This record gives sequence, C-alpha cells and structure tokens, in this order.
Amino acid sequence: LSVVWQTLVLRKSLRVSHTVIHAITVNERLQREVEEHMRTREAIRRLAMHDYLTDLANRRQFEETAERALRVSERDTSRLGLLAIDLDDFKPVNDRYGHAMGDQLLIAVAGRLRQTLRASDFAARMGGDEFAAIIHNVSAGEDVLEVVGKVREALCQPYLLESKEIHVGASIGWAVYPQDGDTLE
Repeated sequence: LSVVWQTLVLRKSLRVSHTVIHAITVNERLQREVEEHMRTREAIRRLAMHDYLTDLANRRQFEETAERALRVSERDTSRLGLLAIDLDDFKPVNDRYGHAMGDQLLIAVAGRLRQTLRASDFAARMGGDEFAAIIHNVSAGEDVLEVVGKVREALCQPYLLESKEIHVGASIGWAVYPQDGDTLE
C-alpha cells in the first residue's frame, strides 16, 4: 500500500512539475508578447504624433500641445509666445538638387531649431517647409522678438549638404498670448 501511495504521489508530482514548467513557459511567452505589443503601441503613437522626416512633433501634436499650453497660461496668468516659420527659397532647392536634398535640408533645419530653442520650448513641422514653435514663460513681447532673431539667424546660416552650400531664408510670424489673442487660431 505504501509503494502504491508513493507511486501515486510521484506521478502527481511529475504532472504538477510539467504543469508548472508549462505555465512558466507560457508566462514568459506572454510577457514577450506584451512587451512587443507595448513597443508596437509606442511606435504607432510616435508615428501619429511626430513628423517621420525631421522627428519633430507634427501638426496634430503641435495643436494639442498649444491648446494645453494656452490653458496652462490662462490658469497661471502667464504669457506664451507662438512662432510660425516658413522657409524662403526652399522650392528652388528641391527643383535644382532634388527632393532628397530638400529632405536633408528639412532635417538640418529641424536640428537648428532644436539647438536654438530652449529645452522648455516646443517645435513642430507643420508640413512642407513650414515649422512652428511654442515659447513658454514669456515676460514681454520683446522676449519673443529676441527668440525670433535667434531662430532667423540660425536658420539663415548656409547649410553644407553633400558638399554643396545651400542658402535659404526664414519668414517668421509671431504672437504673444494673451495680448495678441486668446485662441490658437
């Protein structure tokens, strides 16, 4: 009777061990699938909110961020600057050197925007050769003018792309919340 009992216990132990090993394997596989799902979800979110070429925010993210910044500025009674940037003479670059060179130029412009703006500010590519920026913690309109000058100076410096010196300009419009308006439009 003892031998039969021990045999039954051993068989059940083996089945439990196999079940536990199988459960661990399934759990590890599920964890990998969840991690992959999270990476895919983040990639989709990034594609929805970022410009694929420049890796700046896209128009959608800019509008959401600007609306949020306006609400915060209204609550804190602080000022907020908004820049609308359009590259001058961009079309001739595409026409003369091709779209690949135009894309390289847009990437370089995005890099200069990142370097010129403060970490607390926000830049986006709105489409084509149009960019925008949100300037936080503005104490006066002169602060925005100073940023406009720095951005224009940075963007108007020659670009060296594929051993070619490329020159473009930048037209920059600006507004300050709340003195110039209280909505994004």
